Amino acid sequence: MSGSRYKESWRAADVQCPFFLGESAKGKEIVCEGFISGMKVKMHFSSTAAKNKHMGHCCVGPYINCPIYQSTMGKYNAGADGAIQK
Repeated sequence: MSGSRYKESWRAADVQCPFFLGESAKGKEIVCEGFISGMKVKMHFSSTAAKNKHMGHCCVGPYINCPIYQSTMGKYNAGADGAIQK
């Protein structure tokens, strides 16, 4: 899988995505900055393995491919009229 990495678990120090805020104590959730000001997004995975797979594909790897990253970047790319700039 080009551009992604897999490990049994990741540490916050491994994360490169600027919107990653942390993980829940439950071990199956990732918390990120949301796509609306003042909002957070919590992603709940079915297992820690599924969470770690996502982190390898997005958080510690090519995070620009993450749908949460793309949505959140929209609020920074919005023009004065609120329209997203491409």
